[in-house]
Amino acid sequence: MSKSKKDLNFFKAYRNSSSRPDSNGLGRLMIVIACFVLVVALAFGALWFVQINMKTKINSINQALAQPEVAELQDQLNISKTKNELFYSYITALKLAKEGFSDSRIIDAELLKMVSSAMPKDVKMNTLNVSPQDVQIMCSCTDIMAPAILTQALRAKGIFSKISYGGITSGENDMYYFSMTCIFGDK
Repeated sequence: MSKSKKDLNFFKAYRNSSSRPDSNGLGRLMIVIACFVLVVALAFGALWFVQINMKTKINSINQALAQPEVAELQDQLNISKTKNELFYSYITALKLAKEGFSDSRIIDAELLKMVSSAMPKDVKMNTLNVSPQDVQIMCSCTDIMAPAILTQALRAKGIFSKISYGGITSGENDMYYFSMTCIFGDK
């Protein structure tokens, strides 16, 4: 067997091939670049045109809004909006007041009658504060046992769940001063 060596000449194959670069390739590249630049320029031109068109429309709208009739209508709308907000605030306040009123207790004739009927003859009520939760009474008396007697009498009425007294102090002319806190039971 004989071995023969053949030299592969790639340069010769390249020179004989049809894919050599020529001036047409460079021309094609220039055409592609020119087309790309043209497309980008058209895109920016279109955006510029849209922007100018939008500015024109905005200016025409602003001119329409600057007319006295439109300004007057805007003022009327603002006044109506303010009235609506104030009305809503008023309604909200009324709802809260209604809820608070139904939860509160007022000094009514029946409550005063029950408290005063339980008082011994020598006890004088100086102040009376009624809240939704309790009644606070400041009293004066001549008998040191009057706070205990009053507490027992109020307990017997059954309108308070807890009654406490304290702060008994002695004053002039054999007068005693004390405070009571009467907590309401369930309504």
